[in-house]
Amino acid sequence: MGLGWVQVAVASRTNEIDWAWDLMEQFEVSAGGERTVTLGALCKDLAQIYPGSKVEHFWHLKEDSGVAYEDMIFFDDALDGKWGNCQAVAELGVLAIHTPNGLTTGAWE
Repeated sequence: MGLGWVQVAVASRTNEIDWAWDLMEQFEVSAGGERTVTLGALCKDLAQIYPGSKVEHFWHLKEDSGVAYEDMIFFDDALDGKWGNCQAVAELGVLAIHTPNGLTTGAWE
């Protein structure tokens, strides 16, 4: 599912898979106009939530979405994201943005 022409996906290396899904069901995002959906509903078909590498996560996201790496944006709030996750994902061709304070509205825009 996406927001207009944007597809939204989640990639998390957490060991707490059920907790992550529960958390995503608590966040509501605008789906246009007055309509909102949960982040879990928005990303249910494009979520890679399991321990593993970001490279593996993004390979699956590319296969599942049909979106080329060059057309993806990755926001990472991990403290080591700039040199850890961001570097590995950027090497695939994905635009990787380190957001150590979380994904804010400003970073999204």
